[in-house]
Amino acid sequence: MIFKKLHRLLLPLLCIFPSSSLGLTPSNEEEIQSLKQVAYSNPPNSNQSISAWKAILNIDPKNLEAHVILGETLLNHGLEQEYGLELLESAFNPEKVSPAIDYNFPQTYVLASTIGRFRSHKKQFSNAHKFTKLALKLGERHGVSRSEQTCLAMQL
Repeated sequence: MIFKKLHRLLLPLLCIFPSSSLGLTPSNEEEIQSLKQVAYSNPPNSNQSISAWKAILNIDPKNLEAHVILGETLLNHGLEQEYGLELLESAFNPEKVSPAIDYNFPQTYVLASTIGRFRSHKKQFSNAHKFTKLALKLGERHGVSRSEQTCLAMQL
């Protein structure tokens, strides 16, 4: 499934972004780094990893990395899928995360198409349409195959 590959595909995207350290104290930054170490040293769907990402969001609600990794984990492993989708969707909203995802990276196509497909499957067509259209636009920008773009377009 495409969702199993999402975590691996999104890591390069996240590594180039600075953390959303606006307004965080040095103590908060240290705690976030410590929690990331816990999260990355455990399997993504483990209680320790999920708890660490949730704790990061409690400290820094706009942390892009936590939104994407926790969202993907919850979605991929069937845990709190609706919350996972909300976290992934928020990655595209600069009011909810800082920094917002940069559309210049091909991984944004995967993320947008994943959200669109999941929302379509759940018959939540407004958000499905929004993210599927975004994925089509991103697909053109990033050279996604015509057949995959056609499959996405059929969902509209």
